[in-house]
Amino acid sequence: MTKITIPVKMDILRMLIQPKLKIILVALIFYVDTALAGSCSAAKLCCQGRDSGCVIQKESPNAIIESPRDKPCYCDHACLKLADCCDDFKETCGVVDCIVSEWSEWSACNTGCGSGTQKRSRSVQISEKNGGKHCPRLDQIRSCRSFQSCHSGILRPLLHDRSE
Repeated sequence: MTKITIPVKMDILRMLIQPKLKIILVALIFYVDTALAGSCSAAKLCCQGRDSGCVIQKESPNAIIESPRDKPCYCDHACLKLADCCDDFKETCGVVDCIVSEWSEWSACNTGCGSGTQKRSRSVQISEKNGGKHCPRLDQIRSCRSFQSCHSGILRPLLHDRSE
């Protein structure tokens, strides 16, 4: 009798598990399909310049776009300026933005008395590649005023006159 109940229990178990596995499998396929829907890597696309053929259509062309995620995305370098790149465009196509260091401290005013200038700079840590963002300015100059040495010439004669 135990031999009969085990197969019956296995059949019941299979009937319970199979629909759940089907649901999980369908959900997994849907997830992978939608995750790759906007992928330059999956489409094996990376185009130079502006190329209208380098588009990933996430929905059918006649579909109603209900959210920004439904819009088509591009795998051409024009998408950087138009802000409609697929999420993985930069990584897939080797686009690297320029990265610079923090600003140095301002230099001392270049004059001891009156108006002058101060400078500060930063350096390029990673250069831009393949259409990435250009490097910003690396040097800044601002005006300054200093009065450190303005009075030193005036005070000395006065001190000298008192000592006589």
